[in-house]
Amino acid sequence: MTENTRRILYWALALVASALMCWSVFHIAWVADDAFITLRYVQNTLEGNGIVYNVGDRVQGFTHPLWFLLLLAGSTVFYPPMFVMSLGMVLTFCTMLVLGYLHRNRFGTLICTAAALGTCYTFREFQTSGMENSCTILLLVCLITCALSLSNREPEVRAWMIVGFSILIVFNRLDQALLIGPVCAGSMICLWKTQDKRNFLQMRSFAFALLAAAVFCAWYLWAWWYYGTPLPNTFYAKLGAIPMAKSFAYGVAYVIDFARDEPFPAFAAIAGIGISIFYALKHGTDLSINRLDTKWTVRLLLSGIVLQLAYIVWIGGDFMRGRFLDSSYVCATVLGVWSFAQLWPKRTDWLAVFLIVGMFSQYIFDPIEPTGRIVADRTIMRESTFWIENRWHWIQENRFEDHEFPLSLRKYAEKFGPITIKEQLIGSYGWVAGSKVTIIDVFGLTDATIARMPALPTSRIGHIRHPISESYFAQKGVLDIQPNWMERVRTLDPTLREDALKLAEAERKKSLNQ
Repeated sequence: MTENTRRILYWALALVASALMCWSVFHIAWVADDAFITLRYVQNTLEGNGIVYNVGDRVQGFTHPLWFLLLLAGSTVFYPPMFVMSLGMVLTFCTMLVLGYLHRNRFGTLICTAAALGTCYTFREFQTSGMENSCTILLLVCLITCALSLSNREPEVRAWMIVGFSILIVFNRLDQALLIGPVCAGSMICLWKTQDKRNFLQMRSFAFALLAAAVFCAWYLWAWWYYGTPLPNTFYAKLGAIPMAKSFAYGVAYVIDFARDEPFPAFAAIAGIGISIFYALKHGTDLSINRLDTKWTVRLLLSGIVLQLAYIVWIGGDFMRGRFLDSSYVCATVLGVWSFAQLWPKRTDWLAVFLIVGMFSQYIFDPIEPTGRIVADRTIMRESTFWIENRWHWIQENRFEDHEFPLSLRKYAEKFGPITIKEQLIGSYGWVAGSKVTIIDVFGLTDATIARMPALPTSRIGHIRHPISESYFAQKGVLDIQPNWMERVRTLDPTLREDALKLAEAERKKSLNQ
């Protein structure tokens, strides 16, 4: 078999593997309720109301600027909920192709990586969730591929590519800085110590990094001017809300919960980290970082995984099972398989068999998907099984026409004018209700005033409660505090809005007199 024939066969098989991965992702395609918060920002932007959740209130309630810009671009053409799921599958396909480039002409190694990723329900679940995970994973895989596959004879090119992808990853979600921080810092040290600096401006890799940095800086400077702060409002809503000891206990429970419900992926991640450590330490006594060779790159990526896991435990994890562990899992498994192939290249077929058996075992004995089980108190839950009406076929068939009450709110606001309500579920509820319905988020994610109120000690991770007075809601003209308000909305009672506005005016006068 000639080299060209071998290469063509490899990429044909890589395309098949990519298609199978997309099929497994499509099998549970859904949109998380939190993703509709971003889609409401997209909705208001396209309607000319500004990049806001509530019209006239400049608050940044999303944490992924790059992802928001991608959704904004696609939603100008496609129906947003279907677009976010389709985009997730496209990014999954691209991720597999990048992995194909990383493992060039080693199909067994590519199969190992695909099996390690495919066995993880969390990975497949959040690829189409409408959250930023699929974009983060693609950029992370691109960074790892640049770090491990580019020749050591091109240290500057590789370093600039790592820096560029690092900036894009952080632009997509700021808290990924710890994961990619060490390898990005190592790349910058490598560039600083490189003697020939005259040709940097001629490098396409430098132009890529410069463009990524320019976009990153431009957004945060603009956000500082537009929203009054460069950081998203969620930072203030959740910062220090839960005591550190309690938060640490929650974080440990979050990691244990993932390992309990996805035992094989947890084992694969631990094994991947162990194999990567063995590779990085084997014959790796040279402490010079000048050229940032592959052993140093693996060490720095492993350091990032440790820092990211420490951060996740410190903040208490999340209420969505496994979501915050997704990028660390991908990094650990991709590094582990690559390191295994470097150490024992003739044994990757055995590893592939082991991972494929593990993958199907996880499918068969998966304790989550067949039952839709969630933690009883909903502290940690498998969201894709809870929001069953947000899956592909449900959205495709009814397009939220079964969301009767948000549609009633939309109809009421279109008939009598803008209205205000308070609500906990501000995702699909707010997106369906439309821009004429102002929604006060009781958790403070999209409300700057509530976000800066003290947190209640009984708060749940990701859902921080605050002591909000009834007068605050009254001054906003909230309908929820009016008697029989739901029935009055359904019957299109015009006095409901009038009563709410009268109460708001009375409360404002009372506060002025005080």
